Amino acid sequence: MGPASALTMSTSENPLHREYWTGAVDARPLSLFRISLGLVLLQDLWLRIRYASTFLTDAGLYPRSLLPSAAPWSLFKWAGDATSVTMILAAGALVTLLFTLGFATRVSTAATWGFWVSLHRRVPIIHTGGDSIADMLLFLGMFTNLSARWSLDAKRKRAVAEVHALVPRLMQIVPAILYLYAAREKLRAGGRGWFFGPIIYEHMHLHGWLRPLGVTLGGYPSLCALLTGCTILTELSLPMLRLLPVWIRP
Repeated sequence: MGPASALTMSTSENPLHREYWTGAVDARPLSLFRISLGLVLLQDLWLRIRYASTFLTDAGLYPRSLLPSAAPWSLFKWAGDATSVTMILAAGALVTLLFTLGFATRVSTAATWGFWVSLHRRVPIIHTGGDSIADMLLFLGMFTNLSARWSLDAKRKRAVAEVHALVPRLMQIVPAILYLYAAREKLRAGGRGWFFGPIIYEHMHLHGWLRPLGVTLGGYPSLCALLTGCTILTELSLPMLRLLPVWIRP
């Protein structure tokens, strides 16, 4: 891989400055993000493949007939037998691997996004917030250069030291919005109980749903109260810290 070229653009770490959004950012974190997300998705897919016949075929627990008539599009809406489901899963594994390796990255990112959105929509009852975050980050990833470094594309072409800042900044804000929304929903459901109250302690006594560490934690009410308060304060402060208008050394 040859030396990385750089964009001749000024940048800022202050969200109140225009250059924060219109300047350039280091390409390495984006490339590390691509690799990390790709590995997580491949591991997730490996677990899902083991139960494909149970959840993704018409002979399983959630046949396509249970999907609402106005359900969003999904590749799996046209696949009900084991053979067609396996073919889609194999294609999805391939494009996710190409995305992770950074090969034809713009195209493989779009294909990976289409596959995972389809998979997440196939069985909405097991769809999680983490799945939605992955879908959103993949979608935003189509509009930036995720393969500037540490990729097969960079090896074939030329590595780039910096990329335009706008989309990476938006990708950084998505988790901050998630935490703010989670904190809001926690306060709506538990109110003042989240401020060093009994919320986590009560959850640690849902016997039959806990792992061994949760059972142990349930024996320490003061520690549970401390963790409860730290949870809500952290989730409320992360968005503020992410957009704190101060200069940060790169």
